[in-house]
Parts: sequence; C-alpha cells; structure tokens
Amino acid sequence: MQYIIRQKILAIRDRFTIKDINDNDVFQVKGSLLAIPKRLKIMDMQGNELIQVRHKLIDIMPQFFIIKDGEKIAKVKRKFTLRKKYAVNAKDGEYAIEGDVWAWNYNILKDGKKIAMVSKRFMAIRDAYVVDVLDESKTLFCIALAIMFDESHHDRSNK
Repeated sequence: MQYIIRQKILAIRDRFTIKDINDNDVFQVKGSLLAIPKRLKIMDMQGNELIQVRHKLIDIMPQFFIIKDGEKIAKVKRKFTLRKKYAVNAKDGEYAIEGDVWAWNYNILKDGKKIAMVSKRFMAIRDAYVVDVLDESKTLFCIALAIMFDESHHDRSNK
C-alpha cells in the first residue's frame, strides 16, 4: 500500500496529514512546538495517538526513539557513513534504513528483507514522500521511520 506524506516547507509547527494513494486522509501528524526533546505524534483521524517519534538530544550521531503506548519499541541510530544509513533495534527484530547520499530515496529492511521503499517528490510549497509499504503489518512503524528519516535530514526548523 502506498501513502503520501506532504509537509509544508515554511510551516512554524510540524502538523500535516498522511494520505493513501486515493487521496484519503489516513493519519495526522502533530509536532511539539516547544517540547525538548522534539516529538512527533502520529495519530488516527480522530486524534488518538498511535505512535510517537522522539529525538534524543545529546549524542554524536542522530538518535531517535519510536514509542507506542508509552513504551519504547525501537531505538534508531544513524551510522557514520557517506550514504544515509540507520540501525534500528526494535522489540520485534533488527531493521535497517539505507538511503542515497541526498536522503531522497531509501529502503526500510527487516532482517535484510525490504519491507518498504520511500521516495521524495519535489513540489513548489511542500515536500512530499511516497511510502510504499510492502509488509502491511508494519505500516505504522514504517511511516514513523520515514518521518524520523525526514526529520533527521531535512528538518527546516534547524535552518
């Protein structure tokens, strides 16, 4: 299943919807404006929190946590390489994120098997990503990882 993540480039606060390929709203994302460390909540369309991405503040390489129901279900740490790579240590196994040098296209792998592909689309006032999830049972987790990856490499609030 494919999902479209569109973010406004000049937004003060991270707040956007995630749509399916038929342009139906599926999830909403709300970022913390003043909270430290930064948090992004992925919610259903009724506003119920489903999963959260939290940035770890102090570390040499970017590090994030994926939190569900108040429990850390994954730790994501960037590897020191020219290409964009992350190691994901999750409760249900080992994942990896491998992207190109510009962080526009990347794959999400579980135990070496591709479970999702993410590709950036260029638009005038928004960044857009297509998240093609191959393992439907990992949809929410893959969307959280895609948002984390974008946050790590294209966070507009740091510029």
